[in-house]
Amino acid sequence: MIHTLNRYKNDIRTILEMVLVYLLSYLANYWSKGFVGIVIIGLQLLYYTYRFIIIIRYRLGKSDYAVFSSQNDLSKKMGFLSLGIVLLFVSLSSLFWREKFDNYTGIGLSLGFLFLFKGIFEIGSGIIQFKESTLNISGIKEPIDEKTLKELVINEEQIKLFEINNQRQIVQDLRIEPKEAGLIEKYFNTHIKQPGFIIINQVVHEV
Repeated sequence: MIHTLNRYKNDIRTILEMVLVYLLSYLANYWSKGFVGIVIIGLQLLYYTYRFIIIIRYRLGKSDYAVFSSQNDLSKKMGFLSLGIVLLFVSLSSLFWREKFDNYTGIGLSLGFLFLFKGIFEIGSGIIQFKESTLNISGIKEPIDEKTLKELVINEEQIKLFEINNQRQIVQDLRIEPKEAGLIEKYFNTHIKQPGFIIINQVVHEV
């Protein structure tokens, strides 16, 4: 069976998230001299700090799941990179023009760096996770019994799962990077112990 990673749903979610970020940034700037602006900026700072910690934990191998990227994840990364650059430029310009470092400049610089780093280090939106001997993977509604798996094939645009009952599950419209492919391979090797299970990684991955 062929699945997509809820492509249009993810596209809409990405667009809404970026619109919300820009809207909150605009409102924070509009109300920057009041309590509401401080609250909006503070909430953004806390949320994206939390998200950045999640990304770092995954990069360090401390998460109990693997991720993979969809086609629209690149647009999301570019959106955060653009917003981070704009915030840094505006904050630094304000600092040099006014020759004064205040709380708003500091918050603007902090958010700018967070958005910039989030864009650089952002991980994919697709999730692969084993729970109680079943495999849950974004794009496939029903969990898969890990004991039925016999082969995994990873390429840049698809993840293919073959089961012993000749069932085939394919998640497509992906954009899997070499590092992601290597981490997915490692994750499956860690969780599937039955003999004869085969992993074919067709993405040239980093060692």
